Amino acid sequence: PSQYPQYDWLGDWSGSAQPVSLLGQYDGNLTIMFTCVDTFPIGWTENETIGSEEQCLATSSNRGLTWQKYAGNPILTHPPDGWNLTGWRDPYFHAMSELDVVLGYEEAHFYLNDRRVLWGKSDEDINGYGIVPQGFQGSLGLPRELFIMKTYNVVAPPPGRLRGPGIWTPTANDSYTVITLGTRPSPDVVRTLHVNDGTSFGSLSPSRIHMLDGVKGDHFHLRASLILRPSTNAGFIVRASPGMGEFTRIIYDASNSALTLDRGNSILAANFTTTNYQAFVEPYTTYLPNTAGPPGYTATTARTAWHSEAAQCHDESSSARPPPKRATNPTASSSRLHFDVFADGSLVEIFVNDRFAPTSRICPTRADALSIALSSSPNPASNIPSTESPARFQDVSVWTDRLNAWPQRPLNSSSPLHYEPYYETHVTAANEFGMAVGAELCDGF
Repeated sequence: PSQYPQYDWLGDWSGSAQPVSLLGQYDGNLTIMFTCVDTFPIGWTENETIGSEEQCLATSSNRGLTWQKYAGNPILTHPPDGWNLTGWRDPYFHAMSELDVVLGYEEAHFYLNDRRVLWGKSDEDINGYGIVPQGFQGSLGLPRELFIMKTYNVVAPPPGRLRGPGIWTPTANDSYTVITLGTRPSPDVVRTLHVNDGTSFGSLSPSRIHMLDGVKGDHFHLRASLILRPSTNAGFIVRASPGMGEFTRIIYDASNSALTLDRGNSILAANFTTTNYQAFVEPYTTYLPNTAGPPGYTATTARTAWHSEAAQCHDESSSARPPPKRATNPTASSSRLHFDVFADGSLVEIFVNDRFAPTSRICPTRADALSIALSSSPNPASNIPSTESPARFQDVSVWTDRLNAWPQRPLNSSSPLHYEPYYETHVTAANEFGMAVGAELCDGF
């Protein structure tokens, strides 16, 4: 950062770099675009002031050893007009020859990308137990693509029920178009991780627990659509050991639209956190079209969002696709939920209908806790005969063979812990016992 009162005296935030000069030439120079700040507060939790975050450039002519800030900084002082932003930082710029052609440019231009990808870190959830022997803290999840989701022909919820987040716009056919934030695992990353077609189980209607034979693993992708009867619950069991000594349940309750990550039996060892997580996610009820909708539209009787590649963008980008026409009557079907569940060792990520994505940690102790199962059961008040299934799973597929993202790294990269003798025998930090820093400890303290 520069000295006060320069444009970045309060800090410089990361952005992106390209191996080009300020003129876009591949001449051995590097150019980085970053965010500079001269006014607080910033961030979505602090009621950010527009203009507090600006975009700047810097260059390097010695492979990044030293950098020189562009004399014309800042190059972007505020976001586009009309955007309701909660933050404006971390720019990503890149060349796009296709857009050059569309805009009629003969020479290469660089553009800020409108694709929004989020990386998240899931902290350890083990009460601080075993962090030092483990040798690391936290785990990065899959990159998540954020997009604007538009859902057409949505039926208004019954009186007294919340509509949930999103922009509900009434239409001429007595339904709503709902605009909300979508989130999904980055499709290109998922395609790369799949080294084969996986194992397909088709459609299944289990009455209780149905083990998915032939697939086991602590690293896998499970994909399925779930249709439930009212007052029933269904979902998945993952990282299960023989005899169900250890297992984790992912259960959706149709009676109250609650999704629960049940970790009560996820680990046999003491000291580890086994708290359950619960959240509420209710799929939309939509009208059926009288005629075939636009490309990408699926005429289904289920409560689910319609979205195509063209609809996953800002409003003006989807104007070429008219919304499908509504039918005479709304659907009267049970709920439909689409799940993508990823297990990566102790990390579990759950994506539901591209609108909801809880993430947590589980730490099975048994090396054979590798089984995957489907689970469904009626609630006591449902009156569903025991011979009938409370739920139907469709398009069930599992990928257990996944691409190794670090082929040059040993599968076991652990190394022996190194203990510094001084830190073992002396007080090195302020403490609740009032002992002076540097005091030598006696044996057995």
